[in-house]
Amino acid sequence: MISRQVSSQGENEIIQLKQKLVQMKSEQESEILKLSQNIAIHPNDDSIYNQRGQIFYQSGKFKEAINDFTKTIAINANIPEYYNNLAEVFAYEGDTKF
Repeated sequence: MISRQVSSQGENEIIQLKQKLVQMKSEQESEILKLSQNIAIHPNDDSIYNQRGQIFYQSGKFKEAINDFTKTIAINANIPEYYNNLAEVFAYEGDTKF
């Protein structure tokens, strides 16, 4: 009886975690869409690319994050954070030859 309760509690926790992950992914996709719309309006705003790159990175979309962080540097090469963000993605992927 006790093992069933523990198993049931564990299953409930797993279900709740999965629901939170789905919600987080939905929120990230919504934020990416908003930022993409802002980029269409303000294509030379490095901060928008940086924000979107961070969300891409957090959601595991590393190629997209690299593209956005590279764009931030192309627009404004004077912000050290942009280089750090790009380096972090490369380091996470194991590419130390950048």
